[in-house]
Amino acid sequence: MLLYIHIPFCDSKCGYCSFNSLVTSKEFHKPYFDSLKTQFFYMMQKYHQPQFETLFIGGGTPNLVDSALYEQLFAFIAPYIQDNAEISIEANPNSLYQSWAEHLKELGVNRISLGAQSFNKKKLHWLQRTHCPTSVIKSIEMLHAIGWHNINIDIIYGTPFDDRDNIIFEIENIKSLPLTHLCAYALTIEEDSKFFEQNKSLNDNIQEMYNHIQSLGFMQYEVSNYTKCNAYCKHNLGYWQHKEYIGIGSGAVSFVNSQRLVSTKHLNEYIKNPLQQDKEDITEEQLYLEKLFLGLRSNKVGVSKNIIKNKENLYLALQEQLVYEKQQKIYASNLFLADELALFLE
Repeated sequence: MLLYIHIPFCDSKCGYCSFNSLVTSKEFHKPYFDSLKTQFFYMMQKYHQPQFETLFIGGGTPNLVDSALYEQLFAFIAPYIQDNAEISIEANPNSLYQSWAEHLKELGVNRISLGAQSFNKKKLHWLQRTHCPTSVIKSIEMLHAIGWHNINIDIIYGTPFDDRDNIIFEIENIKSLPLTHLCAYALTIEEDSKFFEQNKSLNDNIQEMYNHIQSLGFMQYEVSNYTKCNAYCKHNLGYWQHKEYIGIGSGAVSFVNSQRLVSTKHLNEYIKNPLQQDKEDITEEQLYLEKLFLGLRSNKVGVSKNIIKNKENLYLALQEQLVYEKQQKIYASNLFLADELALFLE
């Protein structure tokens, strides 16, 4: 089973962001972590004390929270984390300090994901990010120097700045850094974001970015995820494998026993009642579709040939080499077409 803990706090709200995050006073941090503890033990009792193979602490901006609160957090979750588990945390470069990074490493966190998004100053400003390219480079160098060796950065492309020259510029900066993993996201504008209200325009250049990332020696194993040295994100692979997971925190989602549970996104409501969750029973048909969509997104997962109901379309897809078969599993030949293929094979 997987464990996700959501930290919703940010120092600013980026224009493209539609995630459950907010800018608020630090006085909410301690009561929020108290509520995390309440919800965690409730879920442990509800699901019979599971052991977790991965832990992912995401946000928001987790490094806005004092490391002492994470020490308290790990004190009660540690007995439920398997030995040699992958433990990841997200961070932003503008507020990442060496003492914080050292403390989290001491607590057992062994993978860090840095929200770089770009090395182009004008593009960062357009994205409404508050850091500068230099802070990204210095943060990664600092992390590596103190012993972090499993480092991911997030990069966004598809903005009006992302012509061929800028993509090459981004790639050259990535090339110079000691990274083991890269998440490269094509920018999408969601209805809950400021960019949607501002009617921002995009630049579709997926293939250009893909070609240059491949030239760095990174291997694509999911639509937006690339790895060096087989440093896969085990937590995210668990999602694509359709494993069960427990989510703790405001807006966090759990998936256990064919049921999905969602905590309230409202911070004050969550702090007052962290046990309140909306529940949805997932039908067999919904589970089948989820397995198709998730499995085809990754060439490390795929979909069992035996579960695919539309054998006629599967035969056509194999014939047209849109998918391929390996050891009784079906994989997308082009991961960027995974969603369309899932619908075709539905």
